[in-house]
Amino acid sequence: MGCGPPPGRPTIDGMDTRVCRAVAHMRERLGQRLTIAELAGVALLSPYHFVRVFRREVGRTPHRHLTLLRVREAQRLLEQGLPVTAVAAHCGFSGTPHFSAVFLRHTGLRPSRWPAHALSGGEVPCGRSPRRARG
Repeated sequence: MGCGPPPGRPTIDGMDTRVCRAVAHMRERLGQRLTIAELAGVALLSPYHFVRVFRREVGRTPHRHLTLLRVREAQRLLEQGLPVTAVAAHCGFSGTPHFSAVFLRHTGLRPSRWPAHALSGGEVPCGRSPRRARG
């Protein structure tokens, strides 16, 4: 099985258009609860087939990709000076503790430390190396 959409399948920049629609839906609704069934509906696929196609195209599951999009948006908002609790709610995390744990796992830093990290040009505070982001 090769990478990419099957021959003849419409693409946008080489990615299956069905997956592109689902990713756009994720981006538009980062703060909302999204289900596989909803995303599959946007992609016009069954939930099972959607997960398979999405993983083939993106290289990670829809849940992992959505989490990554949420963390990236959180980084942007924290750099603008928004409070951690507001960022957690805006980005669709169930609460501040959950947000902090996910953010730490992806960046190696707590959300409260991110603005200083970004302002320092990416220097890791306290000599700590950030953890490698997962999939």
